Amino acid sequence: MTYRKITGVIYNPVYTVSATQKNEISKLSLHQNTNAHWIWDNYFTYNNRWGNSRLKLMGGTTAEKYRTQYIDAARQNVPAQKNYWYLDLWAMQHLQPTAVMAQRIPVTPT
Repeated sequence: MTYRKITGVIYNPVYTVSATQKNEISKLSLHQNTNAHWIWDNYFTYNNRWGNSRLKLMGGTTAEKYRTQYIDAARQNVPAQKNYWYLDLWAMQHLQPTAVMAQRIPVTPT
């Protein structure tokens, strides 16, 4: 069984370096990718011998499942104070039918 979760947060603040190098709208982005995979194998072998005769049977089953969940969200005009750095997943739930959470996720830029 394998499980992997990758989360990335990017905060782009408002800044001005020059008239051509500036960012006038702050933006907070959250990118999250979750993968799960499992495989289950079952095999059996039956051996029997009657005099000069031999019987050998083998059988088995395999079950396998993949699951991937991807969330990509962004918010613009985010203040520089960290207590405002969250994304409201209630809005995402109504925009993306696959979203199942209805809570605020605090994010910390990396």
